[in-house]
Amino acid sequence: MEFSLIQNRIYEIWGRKIMLDFDLAEIYQAETRILNQSVKRNIERFPARFYVSTDKTGMANMSSHVKCPKSAILLAFTGHGVVLLSSVLRSEIAMWVFRIYFFLLRSLIHATSAARMLSSTPTVSGR
Repeated sequence: MEFSLIQNRIYEIWGRKIMLDFDLAEIYQAETRILNQSVKRNIERFPARFYVSTDKTGMANMSSHVKCPKSAILLAFTGHGVVLLSSVLRSEIAMWVFRIYFFLLRSLIHATSAARMLSSTPTVSGR
Protein backbone atom coordinates (compact mmCIF):
# COMPACT_ATOMS: atom_id res chain seq x y z
CA MET A 1 0.00 0.00 0.00
CA GLU A 2 1.36 3.39 -0.96
CA PHE A 3 1.87 6.04 1.68
CA SER A 4 0.11 8.64 -0.50
CA LEU A 5 -3.09 6.54 -0.50
CA ILE A 6 -3.19 6.81 3.28
CA GLN A 7 -2.01 10.40 3.38
CA ASN A 8 -4.80 11.51 1.02
CA ARG A 9 -7.40 10.04 3.39
CA ILE A 10 -6.36 12.07 6.41
CA TYR A 11 -8.67 15.04 6.81
CA GLU A 12 -8.46 18.01 9.11
CA ILE A 13 -11.88 18.53 10.61
CA TRP A 14 -12.76 20.17 13.91
CA GLY A 15 -9.11 21.22 14.18
CA ARG A 16 -8.00 17.57 14.36
CA LYS A 17 -6.53 15.18 11.85
CA ILE A 18 -8.94 12.29 11.40
CA MET A 19 -9.61 9.29 9.19
CA LEU A 20 -13.11 8.10 8.32
CA ASP A 21 -14.42 4.60 8.90
CA PHE A 22 -15.01 3.78 5.23
CA ASP A 23 -11.46 4.85 4.28
CA LEU A 24 -9.99 2.82 7.14
CA ALA A 25 -12.09 -0.18 6.15
CA GLU A 26 -10.56 -0.05 2.68
CA ILE A 27 -7.02 0.29 4.08
CA TYR A 28 -7.61 -2.57 6.55
CA GLN A 29 -9.26 -4.62 3.78
CA ALA A 30 -12.44 -5.08 5.80
CA GLU A 31 -16.07 -4.11 5.34
CA THR A 32 -17.07 -0.83 7.00
CA ARG A 33 -19.81 -2.59 8.97
CA ILE A 34 -17.27 -5.12 10.35
CA LEU A 35 -14.96 -2.29 11.35
CA ASN A 36 -17.81 -0.46 13.11
CA GLN A 37 -18.97 -3.67 14.82
CA SER A 38 -15.44 -4.16 16.15
CA VAL A 39 -15.56 -0.68 17.66
CA LYS A 40 -18.97 -1.35 19.26
CA ARG A 41 -17.78 -4.68 20.71
CA ASN A 42 -14.71 -2.98 22.19
CA ILE A 43 -16.22 0.39 23.05
CA GLU A 44 -14.46 0.51 26.44
CA ARG A 45 -11.13 0.65 24.58
CA PHE A 46 -12.19 3.71 22.53
CA PRO A 47 -12.31 6.85 24.68
CA ALA A 48 -14.36 9.70 23.24
CA ARG A 49 -11.21 11.67 22.37
CA PHE A 50 -10.10 8.91 19.96
CA TYR A 51 -13.16 8.94 17.69
CA VAL A 52 -16.39 10.78 17.02
CA SER A 53 -19.66 9.62 15.51
CA THR A 54 -21.47 11.94 13.11
CA ASP A 55 -24.04 11.76 10.37
CA LYS A 56 -23.34 12.35 6.69
CA THR A 57 -24.95 15.80 6.78
CA GLY A 58 -22.78 16.91 9.69
CA MET A 59 -19.65 15.73 7.90
CA ALA A 60 -20.67 17.41 4.63
CA ASN A 61 -21.26 20.71 6.44
CA MET A 62 -17.75 20.59 7.88
CA SER A 63 -15.83 19.58 4.82
CA SER A 64 -16.97 19.78 1.22
CA HIS A 65 -13.99 17.73 -0.06
CA VAL A 66 -15.00 14.54 1.78
CA LYS A 67 -17.04 12.23 -0.41
CA CYS A 68 -19.16 10.21 2.01
CA PRO A 69 -20.83 6.87 1.29
CA LYS A 70 -24.56 6.33 1.77
CA SER A 71 -24.31 5.13 5.38
CA ALA A 72 -26.29 7.19 7.84
CA ILE A 73 -23.63 7.33 10.58
CA LEU A 74 -19.90 7.86 10.09
CA LEU A 75 -17.12 7.25 12.57
CA ALA A 76 -14.12 9.58 12.42
CA PHE A 77 -10.93 8.40 14.17
CA THR A 78 -7.95 10.34 15.47
CA GLY A 79 -4.45 8.84 15.13
CA HIS A 80 -4.80 7.05 18.46
CA GLY A 81 -8.18 5.71 17.38
CA VAL A 82 -6.62 4.33 14.20
CA VAL A 83 -4.03 2.46 16.27
CA LEU A 84 -6.65 1.12 18.68
CA LEU A 85 -8.68 -0.01 15.70
CA SER A 86 -5.75 -1.97 14.35
CA SER A 87 -5.43 -3.75 17.70
CA VAL A 88 -9.07 -4.97 17.67
CA LEU A 89 -9.34 -5.99 14.00
CA ARG A 90 -6.74 -8.77 14.26
CA SER A 91 -5.86 -8.94 10.57
CA GLU A 92 -2.39 -9.04 9.12
CA ILE A 93 -2.79 -5.61 7.50
CA ALA A 94 -4.05 -4.18 10.81
CA MET A 95 -0.92 -5.42 12.57
CA TRP A 96 1.18 -3.89 9.79
CA VAL A 97 -0.51 -0.50 10.38
CA PHE A 98 0.07 -0.90 14.12
CA ARG A 99 3.80 -1.59 13.64
CA ILE A 100 4.21 1.27 11.13
CA TYR A 101 2.50 3.72 13.48
CA PHE A 102 4.85 2.90 16.34
CA PHE A 103 7.88 2.96 14.04
CA LEU A 104 6.88 6.47 12.90
CA LEU A 105 6.16 7.56 16.46
CA ARG A 106 9.57 6.32 17.65
CA SER A 107 11.25 8.08 14.72
CA LEU A 108 9.44 11.31 15.56
CA ILE A 109 10.49 11.07 19.22
CA HIS A 110 14.13 10.55 18.22
CA ALA A 111 14.01 13.41 15.71
CA THR A 112 12.43 15.74 18.30
CA SER A 113 15.02 14.75 20.87
CA ALA A 114 17.87 15.35 18.40
CA ALA A 115 16.45 18.74 17.41
CA ARG A 116 16.22 19.74 21.08
CA MET A 117 19.79 18.64 21.65
CA LEU A 118 21.03 20.58 18.62
CA SER A 119 19.15 23.72 19.62
CA SER A 120 20.79 23.69 23.04
CA THR A 121 24.32 23.20 21.67
CA PRO A 122 26.51 26.18 22.57
CA THR A 123 27.69 28.25 19.63
CA VAL A 124 31.36 28.86 19.05
CA SER A 125 32.34 32.50 18.67
CA GLY A 126 34.62 33.51 15.81
CA ARG A 127 37.35 35.15 17.94
